[in-house]
Amino acid sequence: VSQSRYSVHAVDVVGRSQASLLLPKHWQLNTAMIDEVRDDQYHCVVDATGNANGFRQALRILSARGTLILKSTFSSLEPIVLSKIVVHELNVIGSRCGPFAEALTVLKQHAMPVTDLIDGRYPLQDGINAFHQAGQTGVRKILLYP
Repeated sequence: VSQSRYSVHAVDVVGRSQASLLLPKHWQLNTAMIDEVRDDQYHCVVDATGNANGFRQALRILSARGTLILKSTFSSLEPIVLSKIVVHELNVIGSRCGPFAEALTVLKQHAMPVTDLIDGRYPLQDGINAFHQAGQTGVRKILLYP
């Protein structure tokens, strides 16, 4: 993240299970279980859950005039109450990809331990097995190589 575009604040990683918080704890980030987070606690929330319940929880913990960044796409047939967006004047931003030049700079500087995100490596001929592992709950990144 470029400090010229963004102010730097403490980051809290909120999860539904202790297992999902192991890596953020390893990175020495602040962590919390979602059920322990009070309503309207954060001014900015990034929802990367990809499900309707995560979206609802993100709205619940977001304070008035806060910003919700949707980092994953989800499709849901269940109803979602959106009135808090209007009543609390929330900003909702969709984010499919970030600024590539800045991300590549961070990668080149080895400023982030991205290899910690890799949960498996498979040769291309084992691609079906790679997809099976990638589909399991809690799996982050799976690499395929030729």
